[in-house]
Amino acid sequence: MPADTSHVGPHTPMGANLLSGGVTFRAWAPRASAVYVTGSFNRWIATDENCRLVRDANGYWAGFIAGVMEGAQYKFYVVGADGPVISATLCSRASGIRLELRRV
Repeated sequence: MPADTSHVGPHTPMGANLLSGGVTFRAWAPRASAVYVTGSFNRWIATDENCRLVRDANGYWAGFIAGVMEGAQYKFYVVGADGPVISATLCSRASGIRLELRRV
């Protein structure tokens, strides 16, 4: 079952965003066939179906993953035509690439 989308929408910030009870993840990968989030919270299982993001019509992938806490490390696992790529640079913020969740 893919990640929950009830906490995300078109105005959800890109990257990882701490919420009460978990984290929203959002990435733009219009040519991807699947995008997952992998990290310390799921033992780095790249294709964990519970961490598969949901694509919208504009190529944005998003989902809420319950139980992810501040300090968790993560990366996006993107499946495209050329095969899978683990990326930390899909959604870098102005302050730099976020590999570890921290409250701002």
